Amino acid sequence: MKCTQCESNNLINTMNLPFYVSGDARLEVSKTEIYICKECGHLEFFNRYYIEKLNQEEQRNKEIDEEKHKILLELDRLDKIPFDESYFLGKIKELKDEIATLKRLGEGGKSIRSRMDSIKDYEKIIKEKKAPRIESQKNDLKNRLYELNNPHKNIY
Repeated sequence: MKCTQCESNNLINTMNLPFYVSGDARLEVSKTEIYICKECGHLEFFNRYYIEKLNQEEQRNKEIDEEKHKILLELDRLDKIPFDESYFLGKIKELKDEIATLKRLGEGGKSIRSRMDSIKDYEKIIKEKKAPRIESQKNDLKNRLYELNNPHKNIY
């Protein structure tokens, strides 16, 4: 370290020295280190606290950027998964078989209507070519990405 006033290297830490401040000045115990130049008496103040906070913030931003990158890669991977309607067609067939069985047994009403509603739901999925599980995963990732991009929007 050098004195910014006279460029001397002869600086000593004031922590163990008696120190007096008068007037409007006020010194508090903090993370600020004060050195005095033994050549010209100039005081040098060093505070590592703000640098530490800045480094922590930079590290946190780096972690957020890495998480965003991972989310974007996962969204891209999910987008590339081809839609397979065979599962949904199988479910529709099972439900139609159940309806036929219920009709043979003389059942009706609510049991059949609920299965018909499920068939409509599966037909809608096939028409839109969007698997609900994958869409749910994508929505969760998009929500997390939104939270990372707008950290202060989540405070109520």
